[in-house]
Amino acid sequence: MKNLILFTVIVLLSTLNSACRKDDDGDQEVKRGTITAKIDGETFEAAASGSIVTLIQQLERFTIAGVKITNLSSSSGQVLTLVLDYQIGNEPSTDSYTSSSDCDVFSNEVCPALGYGDTADPNGYGSQAIPFTVTIDEIDYRLGGFAKGSFSDAILFDVDGNSVTVTDGQINVSIQ
Repeated sequence: MKNLILFTVIVLLSTLNSACRKDDDGDQEVKRGTITAKIDGETFEAAASGSIVTLIQQLERFTIAGVKITNLSSSSGQVLTLVLDYQIGNEPSTDSYTSSSDCDVFSNEVCPALGYGDTADPNGYGSQAIPFTVTIDEIDYRLGGFAKGSFSDAILFDVDGNSVTVTDGQINVSIQ
């Protein structure tokens, strides 16, 4: 999880400037370049962007990550990451995807996962056996494109069995 958080921070910081461009559509509930959610009832809102990474031959990952800086002097913050793994040719589209422990990208499934943590703590929270749903409402799935959607009702666990609940999640990101 520590590597996922570090990777997320690096990707986000490298694309943050381009992800915060002005959005021409004034009707958005969540402005472009944003990920929002309630984590244990507390509002999380952060600048975010999406990226497409090839993991291995025929397998890609669409990652949406946001970092909420909580302490400027120490550069610490909270990271929320939504991941969709899929087989090339079965890219995410306007649809709903439910996580499960037996999701199989090689059977043409899109498999979501969610992570949350603090940059100062190597033990983050991740979605595991309890299903949650991601809905993509609009997507232009290409570099320079965008994705809008929602996710909710995720219970994330850390390595010690502690949990946080993520509800009311929304994304509106540019794909870098």
